[in-house]
Amino acid sequence: MFFFFLLITPVFSFSQSDSLVRTRTMSDGTFHPLNTLACTGSLGDPIVNFTFGSGNNYGPALSSSITSMQYLASSCPNDGQYTITNYTSNCFSNSWHTVTDHTGDPNGYFMLVNASYDPSVFYVQQVDGLCSGTTYQFSAWIVNVMNRSAILPNITFTIEKTDGTVLETYNTGDIPVTNSPVWKQYGMFFTTPPGVSSVVIRMKNNAPGGIGNDLGLDDIAFRPAGPSTSISTSIPSDSINVCNTSIPLTATIESCYLSNEYQWQVSYNNGNWINIPGANNITYTVPVQPPGKYKYRLLVSAAGNIQVSNCRVSSNAVTIVVVPAATVRLVGAVICSGQTYTLPSGNTVSNAGNYSDTVRYAFGCDSLITHLQLAVQSPVFINNDVAICRRKKPFFL
Repeated sequence: MFFFFLLITPVFSFSQSDSLVRTRTMSDGTFHPLNTLACTGSLGDPIVNFTFGSGNNYGPALSSSITSMQYLASSCPNDGQYTITNYTSNCFSNSWHTVTDHTGDPNGYFMLVNASYDPSVFYVQQVDGLCSGTTYQFSAWIVNVMNRSAILPNITFTIEKTDGTVLETYNTGDIPVTNSPVWKQYGMFFTTPPGVSSVVIRMKNNAPGGIGNDLGLDDIAFRPAGPSTSISTSIPSDSINVCNTSIPLTATIESCYLSNEYQWQVSYNNGNWINIPGANNITYTVPVQPPGKYKYRLLVSAAGNIQVSNCRVSSNAVTIVVVPAATVRLVGAVICSGQTYTLPSGNTVSNAGNYSDTVRYAFGCDSLITHLQLAVQSPVFINNDVAICRRKKPFFL
């Protein structure tokens, strides 16, 4: 038995439209490699990113070209069946954990599988546009949904040529029962041989069906892997605030390729990544920019592949927030002698004159500049002689 869903962090509850209180399924947040290769410290954008989508009800059946299993719109599919769901609970006399998508999206789907008695293919897909001699990572998030002793899930990851020739295959081994459900990311690394630009990726059930061999799958991915690449500024942080100034970025790159090629990219206000024209060196100086949120990253590939998205890796992203220019205010004020005037910075003045006051952000940029023209007035005394009739009250002006 088997299903798909996404990574999540410590358990907490959220309400659904069906009025149930659901607990997010945890993820251990660690990649569990089935093999090791050198120069796999950074990854590129996914070529395959199969998340199963999201929705309020059951998701649609997968194409017969993707899985050989039978679809059933039920949160508790039977042997040899699967469903696409965002939640399962109370299945088979509570022998299954309550499980949700691993990302924390309450509507996020995963593939829930009750494996067949005979080995079956959970997932298969052809991937095109690869570069020869380039390393890739094939991975998926998996959870054993059984909460008691039973047959343990065991899955084989396979990469083949389009003619069926097996290029690489690795096994998860038995995935143990846990007291609470935990999503784990399993996967393998693979380097394309000369002349191979298309492969078929496959996930297959090895264990027999029956009591157990029930699991969830989510976020199946296939993406480039390559030299460990990181970028930084002189400020040790992945997110900094700046004023009207330029910022140099530098990169540290693991030595892997005979010759590297580079491309810096920027994302403005969480938009798409865009190539920066002419930014093809290991360093880049961010110019003075208008206010906004800018993210920068560096792409790295073997020489000749930098413009092929399927054949390059990316660094971490550094966020630079350019704050607006300081607001300038001209203020005129009048106080009485002996009084004080409090400036925006908290300073006080009591003498007539012109003052400039600056309030700064915590990171040093000017935020508010006030130019004050202060006048101080002295008290005015008026003396009047007044005549009144006897027994009359005085009248004051």
